[in-house]
Amino acid sequence: MSVNPKHPLPSLRSWILLGVVCSALLPLMLTVGLIGDFMDKRARQGILAELRQQGELFAEGVNLRLLERLDDLTVLLNLMIETGDVMGPNNNVYAFLRRNNPDLLWIVRLNHQGRVVRASHDFLLGQTLADWSVQTVPAVFGPMDEWLAEPAKLGSDDSWEELRLYLPTPELAAGGGLMAGVDLEALSWVASGLLSHGAVPSHTELFLIDGQGKIVVSSRISRETHLPAGLIVELLAAHNPSEPIVWDRQHEPWFTEILPMPAHGVLQMPDWYIVVRRPASVALGELTKLRDDIVLVSLLAMGLLIWLAVILSRRLSAPLSTLAAAIDDPSTAAIPIVSGYHEVGLLSHALRQMRRNEQAQHQALADLNASLEQQVLSRTEELHSILQHATNAYISLNPQGQVISWNHRAEQLFGWSAEERLGRPLPDDLLPPEMWHWIQGCLVQDAQARTVDTSLSVEAQIRPRQGNRIWIYLVGWLTPAGGLNRINLLVADISEQVRQREALLASQQRLETITNNLPALIAYIDREQRYRFCNATYADWYGWTSADMQDKRLDELFEGEELAAILPHVHKALAGEVQKFERQHPGRGAVQHLISTYIPHRDEQGQVQGFYLLTLDISARKQLEVALQQMALQDALTGLPNRRAMMAQLPDAMARADRSGLPLALLFMDLDGFKGVNDRLGHDAGDEVLREFARRIRQQVREVDILYRLAGDEFTLLLENLHAAPDEAQAVGQKICRAMAPLFCLAAGEARLSTSIGIALYWPHQPREVEALVAAADQAMYTAKRAGKNGVRLAQE
Repeated sequence: MSVNPKHPLPSLRSWILLGVVCSALLPLMLTVGLIGDFMDKRARQGILAELRQQGELFAEGVNLRLLERLDDLTVLLNLMIETGDVMGPNNNVYAFLRRNNPDLLWIVRLNHQGRVVRASHDFLLGQTLADWSVQTVPAVFGPMDEWLAEPAKLGSDDSWEELRLYLPTPELAAGGGLMAGVDLEALSWVASGLLSHGAVPSHTELFLIDGQGKIVVSSRISRETHLPAGLIVELLAAHNPSEPIVWDRQHEPWFTEILPMPAHGVLQMPDWYIVVRRPASVALGELTKLRDDIVLVSLLAMGLLIWLAVILSRRLSAPLSTLAAAIDDPSTAAIPIVSGYHEVGLLSHALRQMRRNEQAQHQALADLNASLEQQVLSRTEELHSILQHATNAYISLNPQGQVISWNHRAEQLFGWSAEERLGRPLPDDLLPPEMWHWIQGCLVQDAQARTVDTSLSVEAQIRPRQGNRIWIYLVGWLTPAGGLNRINLLVADISEQVRQREALLASQQRLETITNNLPALIAYIDREQRYRFCNATYADWYGWTSADMQDKRLDELFEGEELAAILPHVHKALAGEVQKFERQHPGRGAVQHLISTYIPHRDEQGQVQGFYLLTLDISARKQLEVALQQMALQDALTGLPNRRAMMAQLPDAMARADRSGLPLALLFMDLDGFKGVNDRLGHDAGDEVLREFARRIRQQVREVDILYRLAGDEFTLLLENLHAAPDEAQAVGQKICRAMAPLFCLAAGEARLSTSIGIALYWPHQPREVEALVAAADQAMYTAKRAGKNGVRLAQE
């Protein structure tokens, strides 16, 4: 195989050289990068750790210095206790202690009101600390405002700053405490001492700042210096302290560590911060030099690797070049055996064997081609035999439109023998117009190289040579043969299938006519919950058309409560369970009651493919049931609930009393003298009396109270949520008795009547049955009658 000289491929030598260089360069670069990154991180961590340690040492030194001064005050306090002087030694002792402790600017003794009563300086006597408050533990305060005196009075012409050190004196009867001012300049000596003995490099700076950025104590910078406010915020909010910070635009960045000034034991420190910094160039100087050395060594190693790769690539590619020349030369009968290294020797032997196999394969391919040609002839004859005996008619046309194949079924179907049609075109009226148009397009395509569809199928009626018209299904397709298209036609007689289809269609139309005129909702829903059929009644019910519902899912047509009501039954029907249920449908101006039946549809294997749906509107029946139920629970004469309604509602009322904890009362009433009205004025007058009796009672009670007519002139009244049960119930009974005092003016005359009332109470959680409660009220009513009528009696518990 030769290589295109216009697009030469890279040589093996180039690939070997590139591979060696890349395989050596990539690990080397990664190693150098990882080592450099690791060294950088370790160096930064070490710098920060060193700065943090220096800050902690400084904090410890400051705390120790303050504790020493606190010890001095403790000595003075012990002296006061030993001498028994409540107000402490004289001023000379304070002055002596101050002179022997240069860190102390002044020492005073405060009483419990915060006034100075002893002092190291006479002018401090009588001064009062404005923000004095009793402390329970020694503490450091400061720096304090100039509340005592001018600095000159303390023997210094310069301005001064101080910390206040306070020690309470509960051991003394007078109370109060000792206070001393510690010179901040003395704390600077601590910082200078830490940096003066070579503990850290001389270029490290340490200072103490307050919350406003003012330098309080420093080893190098003046205490009058203020750091920029933005820099303080940046120092306190730094999320990555390993990155150096630029303190100002004219100087290099510094590695900076900031620590809050910690409390030590009993000492309480102000809101100060310790800042330790070192220039980044100095801190990372050794790391930069080490990186330069690593890069130089890496470059030298890279040059050595490239030189070795060149020598190796030449050594490996020389034998392969010899083999490539022998392969590209077609005149070489046998591939030469080359040496140099083991693999190239194996390759030369393999290529020699491949050359021999190639020659043998050429001969085998020639023999196989002859065998295949014979098989093609045999298969062609077999295919011709199959087509001759096929159950469908088969016709084949050449590019000129002449018949070149006409099988036995074509002879039977069309009435022409093969001898009559071979070599001739088809009759003009044999095929439907669509097929003729397609065949003409195929013939023109072969003549003019135009493109048409490669196949066509048609269902149509034709008239054969003899006999009546028949229905056929005709399929035509093109077959390339020798650069030209061969037209093939396959014809099936489908007259019987068409007749069956028309009969089925007529049956479906009859069934659809029947279902569309049934007063029921009928539909079929498949496994995917899609409508495959619904009658006109179903569509009209919801205001849709059958086309709107076709292939729509349930959740596309229904939503909300209606969908939630039918979905559980749909799932059960698709699981194979027959479902029959009732539901309500809010539509057409009123709630309609529906009863639905879902019947699963199973295929021959018993698998559920969907379900049939039948829904009937039973609203009229439901209304009748409600009316009958209302008639059963209502008194026809007065329109009041009857005895059956009372017996059904009393258990619920008793349960409500149990929940609320408030008792209820049942009043049992009848009319005194009602029989006389019936006898004297007639039953119509009696009915009129009962209606008036009910009306007067309703005027005397609450809307929530329920009045029942049991039978004849017997009535009951249910009172709930009574707070003073006996009194409230008797008061209602008395009102009803008074309401009966006026004459009953009837159509047939006048009548004077009264009522007797019995009251039974139900207390929450009382073990009493409904029948017992009614019987108790009835018995109390008879007691009222025997007592002279027109009265109220309470049943005995």
